[in-house]
Amino acid sequence: MYFDQIDKINIEELINPSYRILAHIKEQKKLEQGRQTETLAEHTELCMRYFTEIIQRKSLEQVFLNIEKLFFGNSSKGAKTLFWEMLFHIIIFHDIGKINPNFQKLVLKNDIKVQVKETNDSGHSLLSSIIYLDHFIKKAEQFPIEDRKRLIEFLFLNAYCISRHHGGLNNFSEFEDKFLRQGKGVNAGAGLNILESKGLFDKTFQINIEIKAEKIVRYFSLLNREKSNNREQTIAKFVYERLILSLLFASDFYSTTEFMDGLETKDFGEFTNFHTFFEKYQSGERYRNIKEYKKKIYSNELIKRDFNKIKDINILRNELFLESEQILKKNLDKLIFYLEAPTGSGKSNVALNLSLELLKQDKTKNKIFYVYPFNTLVEQNLEILKEVFGHDEFIHEAAVINSTTPIKTDGHIRKNEEEIKKTENYTEYINYYKRALLNRQFLNYPLVLTTHVTLFKYLFGTEKEDIFPIHQIANSVIVLDEIQSYKNSIWGEIISFLSVYAEVLNIKIIIMSATLPDLDVLSLASEEQKKRTVKLIKERNKYFLNPVFKERVHLDFSFLELEQPEEIIAELLEKVKLYANQNKKVLIEFIRKDRAEEFCRLLHEGDNVECEIELITGDYSTAIRNEILQKVKQKDKPMILVATQVVEAGVDIDMDIGFKNISLLDSEEQFLGRINRSRGKDDSIAYFFHLDDSKVIYKEDVRKQQELTLKNKEIQSLLKEKDFPIYYERVLKKLFEHTRKYNDHNIEVFFDEEVRLLSNYKIQKKMELIEEHEDKVTIFLNSKVKDIDGKILQGQDIWKQYKELLELKDMDYSEKRVKLSDITARMGLFTYEIHVNEIPPYSDRIGELYYIEDGELYLENDRFSRKKLKKDLFI
Repeated sequence: MYFDQIDKINIEELINPSYRILAHIKEQKKLEQGRQTETLAEHTELCMRYFTEIIQRKSLEQVFLNIEKLFFGNSSKGAKTLFWEMLFHIIIFHDIGKINPNFQKLVLKNDIKVQVKETNDSGHSLLSSIIYLDHFIKKAEQFPIEDRKRLIEFLFLNAYCISRHHGGLNNFSEFEDKFLRQGKGVNAGAGLNILESKGLFDKTFQINIEIKAEKIVRYFSLLNREKSNNREQTIAKFVYERLILSLLFASDFYSTTEFMDGLETKDFGEFTNFHTFFEKYQSGERYRNIKEYKKKIYSNELIKRDFNKIKDINILRNELFLESEQILKKNLDKLIFYLEAPTGSGKSNVALNLSLELLKQDKTKNKIFYVYPFNTLVEQNLEILKEVFGHDEFIHEAAVINSTTPIKTDGHIRKNEEEIKKTENYTEYINYYKRALLNRQFLNYPLVLTTHVTLFKYLFGTEKEDIFPIHQIANSVIVLDEIQSYKNSIWGEIISFLSVYAEVLNIKIIIMSATLPDLDVLSLASEEQKKRTVKLIKERNKYFLNPVFKERVHLDFSFLELEQPEEIIAELLEKVKLYANQNKKVLIEFIRKDRAEEFCRLLHEGDNVECEIELITGDYSTAIRNEILQKVKQKDKPMILVATQVVEAGVDIDMDIGFKNISLLDSEEQFLGRINRSRGKDDSIAYFFHLDDSKVIYKEDVRKQQELTLKNKEIQSLLKEKDFPIYYERVLKKLFEHTRKYNDHNIEVFFDEEVRLLSNYKIQKKMELIEEHEDKVTIFLNSKVKDIDGKILQGQDIWKQYKELLELKDMDYSEKRVKLSDITARMGLFTYEIHVNEIPPYSDRIGELYYIEDGELYLENDRFSRKKLKKDLFI
């Protein structure tokens, strides 16, 4: 390792041996567990041990070599050596500020008998960063101007991360303000006049921060003015900042946990049995069948000449699987792989194979992320993995990470916790929760299934727990499904960030969809970077235009000729009833919940509908949704399913006939994926109508413009012909024009200003996939609800458990966090989001969560009824 060649400062040599400087003391209840105190030197040594182990286990040295090449490619050997020295000493200096006598006395109860003038501040993080700055400024100033500028840039970045190692990220400018608003800046931090106390540091370690204060301010000014970085370097600085803080968090958390709880972290979540795992995958029936096909048929020229005559969907899936694998192997140097494939062509299986192949080919890769737009897709793909691998040990190590899934734990202790609490194994019991929480916070799992929203929190969020896993993302394979499903106003920013994340952190990214835009058009990546992307399917029409996919569902646009809502609804009712009485499964999708509810009521009140009628909206709990979908899946059972857009993706249903209120073309194609999914019928039809405008949902999306919807006959033709590239040429042209205008959407201004200056709050806000609604709150309806396992839960019991858990003062933090994740998952069965002016009379409240004792008043057939809510409130 490069770090082995660095001259390292021994923390013990910095401090006057006459003083015993502590880093931690144990709580009273933990005093029986080994040493009662930990010195600063002991803590630092343990942090360095974890830091170097993470670097080795995660193969992160190459990541830092990427940084060196990008920023110090033309620098002298000495400058490169100092870059690595500054990097390693982040860990050594991160807590040196604990030498502050006020911190020792007030926080650690360790009076070192040194009087500090003028301040009672007991902080240490900012002080640590200033001591770090002071030590390395002297070294950086010895280099010629160009090397010095670059070294100073990273020195201040590192110091900023040290100053934030007990909090999340704020704007880098706030670090600067600590100096500027205090004049020379010497008193900006915690007890800086300690540096005047000559006796605390060893005499060989010189501190002259008073002299350097003006210089520090001058360097801040230089950093703000300097625009020498190209755009790739600008984004790389943002990535570097997050990586450094992530590593600092991990090293500090793991070492502190080991001292305080005696809990040593040994598992860092990388693949340790990949060879066995891959063999298990290869021995599966699906993989063996594909490889058998490859051996006997794949090179057959007859198949290639008459491809459009193939009627067997499995042959098409095999071809897609093998072509993508073949192109991947020829392009292993690429970073981003685009997989464009029709709905129903087996993309999930292809992506699984490709991700495993990347791990097989590159030994530095040690983790896989499967990332989906919806929680339902996350759960669905976990089930696919279980089918492929059965109950293999590895599947137990896979984790679902989202807002609705409890923290992953070992069930044995949970089932027997009361007995364990009474025994001498109580420490083991608590450590079990601590390990579970640490694993969740730092993603210590070899395979993670999550949502785009969660991943983007990691990539762009500012909270501590957003940043924890960044070092885990390095050297991983990330599969992004349907990334275009989110607001296209930031597509350019997304692909620009992903390109640099991939290059700096050695990530391989597979982006897949049936309607995949050429995101490189919007990217601000350099031409060299764009060469590191590749399309995994060279002849898309070979698959998209095959009748098996193209003609699976017939399209009917006749309803779009109707303009009056009453006429449209009357025609829809008549047509839906007609098909329902022909023993068809009929799906009808609306944009608005109230429209879906009203149409369902009209069906129930009308005559001549002999089949079952069901309704699904976003207000239905997961358990109720699953119960309805199980009915829908019953073979040869006619049914009418009225729904909102919750059925577009992630819902595995197979309907005969579909009706849909038009929105975005991507949504129309997703909807078609729910019709004739098994390809068993020749008379499946999808009708499109226009009752409500989708602008309410897709506010800033250019695809909502009428000329890009099915109101335009040219777009109708593009959907019929599956010519999504032509469609996206039009979309991307509009987006390009939109994001190059000099306004709030200007992508170049965003990167040149906000990203360059590390305005982290603004970056986080810009990159949010789903914007929070300030005018909405959550209500908890007390009622009886059936959970996903069929168990009846009483709302008031769940609310009581939640309140009691929140109010417990003496429960271990880790145990509380794990148990809260359990109970909040169950609370989701009772909670609904409403506008703030719709809050009904409530009997309890926690923050913006309102408990409604008479929750049954607002339910109809066990479903939340917004109509009842508004009627009760006279809205």
